[in-house]
Amino acid sequence: MRSFYADPKEYDEILKNQILLTHEEQAGLESHDIWGFFQHKFARIGGLAKYKPFFIKLLRANIEACIEQNVFIVELRHTSGCLFDETKQPVHLLDEMALIQDIVTEVKGRVPYFELTLILTSYKMVGQSHVTKILDHIRIAKERYPDLVAGYDMVNEEEY
Repeated sequence: MRSFYADPKEYDEILKNQILLTHEEQAGLESHDIWGFFQHKFARIGGLAKYKPFFIKLLRANIEACIEQNVFIVELRHTSGCLFDETKQPVHLLDEMALIQDIVTEVKGRVPYFELTLILTSYKMVGQSHVTKILDHIRIAKERYPDLVAGYDMVNEEEY
């Protein structure tokens, strides 16, 4: 898209403003009020984190950021079954768990006291079939990776 824009730098600025939360959008607001500004930004980039090569980079970057801040025990909320590969094919659940476990194992080779567990999440607003699917994912993943999958969280169940 950038190459089709008359001024690529202007396009970059527009895109940056569409995906980054500005100070003006969050100054003085409570977290639930900020969400109104932030929700469309998630929608804009949501698919990017589900693309397997980017997911790998993102997971590694997040782990490294935790280690740099001396956070060595991490519970990561993760919605399983959403990754897709370079050919736009879904990544099988156990392949997804293996990918995450391999990264954790690699990190533990350098930082032996690092721990990461997954809290698999479902979204109440998506419906019962989604919740059931994620609960099935927990059962399947926990059998193969008992130390990786630690729990469950239903998103959109919060009250403020």
